Amino acid sequence: MLELVLIMLSDAPMRWSPAAVQTLGEHPAFVAAVRGDGAAVGHVSNASSGHESLVRWQDGQLVFEVTTYPHLSGGCFDDADHCFGKADVGNSVVVVRVDAGGAVTGSWPIGISPGLSGLVGAVGGEAIYRGVPQSGSSDWATWICRNDGSVDLIDHGGGPLCGTHVGRLSDGTQVLLGQYKDGIAWNVFLLLLDGTDTFTIVNDELDIPYGMVAPLGISESGEILLQRRDASYAWSPLIWNPDTGAASEGPTVTVGGYIDSGDADSGSVAATGTNEGQPAIWRWRPGGKAEVLTFNGAEILAVTDVNIAGDGTVVVDVLQFQPVYGRLVMVWPAGASIASTLRSRVVGSIAGGEGELELTAWHASGVGVVKTTSGLTHLRPLPPGDVDGDGLVDINDLLAVLDAWGPWDGPCGPDLDFTGEVDVNDVLLLLAGW
Repeated sequence: MLELVLIMLSDAPMRWSPAAVQTLGEHPAFVAAVRGDGAAVGHVSNASSGHESLVRWQDGQLVFEVTTYPHLSGGCFDDADHCFGKADVGNSVVVVRVDAGGAVTGSWPIGISPGLSGLVGAVGGEAIYRGVPQSGSSDWATWICRNDGSVDLIDHGGGPLCGTHVGRLSDGTQVLLGQYKDGIAWNVFLLLLDGTDTFTIVNDELDIPYGMVAPLGISESGEILLQRRDASYAWSPLIWNPDTGAASEGPTVTVGGYIDSGDADSGSVAATGTNEGQPAIWRWRPGGKAEVLTFNGAEILAVTDVNIAGDGTVVVDVLQFQPVYGRLVMVWPAGASIASTLRSRVVGSIAGGEGELELTAWHASGVGVVKTTSGLTHLRPLPPGDVDGDGLVDINDLLAVLDAWGPWDGPCGPDLDFTGEVDVNDVLLLLAGW
């Protein structure tokens, strides 16, 4: 009987251990992407020269700096441990590939306006880049930077293409999700990135009129995440499985355009939106009912990013009314519908005191980087039951729980289930993670 209880309670809310991110002197650092193994890529800005250099970190520790170009910023990783960045060179862009040792192994010049462009993703050493060409047109275009050094403009019948997300389908096939313009209507497309350039218009597969659906992302388990517009011009979430052709809708939430997905095992999905005119979050896990998460009366001006871990923990970056346009990171632990601030209930007192907190990068495993008033902080998920943050669940954690028995309103610590009470349920969670 005890074993059954432990299994039921083993899915503890996610908690984090913070550590300062190493930077180059006093130069401001920016993290663009982080992976589940703790690797991160971004750039450092030199205030005196105005130059930027691409930087890679591992668990918050500096690995290398690349200064090949005066203005080089980091963007993403691929599946072969390359990191990619872009360099602004005059009125054009150079996409740069860097290996795990910091050597530049590829560069692709693209005649494109630097201010209206960016990396979409990368696969097997080849980067996907989108932007507005210098031809004077306001339409987006998308390129593939090939391993042979060429740059191919993705084309389908001459219509502009705007790539939005690189991901995998359930069978492992790498695909590019984006929008394809036909006249004045934008249609969702899938492009296979296996050299065959197979092109599928998702609208046709779902029998949705052109211009009535827009891409959001690809779940780690292969579902295509969309937002669909009805006749009254209201948007709502839609999940489409290319394998079965089945589509399922979320609750009545107007999707705002920010989306994230969980790990390969869970396929969890979260999106921003509004519910009855107020900012809200939509969370869906396979086999479970889609739900709306609200801010419980908090005065939120806007949600600027949304992220979800494999266990269903949702983390969002928001703008507050007080202080004016202040930044804050809020968390809904797995199974909870009540939001907590990242600082006070999840990681406690982290670098930066009580100032603003901004989420800069996130991975579905729960690894993240936040910006504080004193710099960047790397967040590492704690094992379930790890009270003291040493990476182990042992007798010291049990003693800490017993010592804090009763009401609890401080940082998460021994309150493993975030109930505000340290009790037998916390002991059971700890034992489940022993």
